[in-house]
Amino acid sequence: MGRRILMPLTEEQRTAIALLANGATHADVAEVLGTTRATVGTWRARPDFASALEDQTRQVEEYASHRMRALGAVALQQLAAMATDPATPANARVRICEKLLELSQLRPADRTKDIADMDEADVVDLVVQLGPRIIEEAARRLEEASG
Repeated sequence: MGRRILMPLTEEQRTAIALLANGATHADVAEVLGTTRATVGTWRARPDFASALEDQTRQVEEYASHRMRALGAVALQQLAAMATDPATPANARVRICEKLLELSQLRPADRTKDIADMDEADVVDLVVQLGPRIIEEAARRLEEASG
């Protein structure tokens, strides 16, 4: 039996790859392209299609990971700003500070005092004191979790 020569991917197949890489099902792709799920399955069986889909999926995942890290850093910066803003309600500041400390896994130098036992001013002072370290450590841990 001779080797089959594969034709270059069609525009329709490239569209299918983009849709599949972004989470579409065979049925979704078939509906968008006006074809059948069986045709999409046949395309997926082609080595060149499978390879292109793998590359596209990797690019989508890398972009999503990069975007999540960037958004996580922005969110941490916002939370830190809110934690020290007197206009933020006191109970919200304490919850924000507790969450930042939890994410960073940094603890007060005085290990005998649990965060739950600290008053609002002490928690906020702790976050201000640890400031950049909390943000850096929380961002690092978020990146590890997403990467």
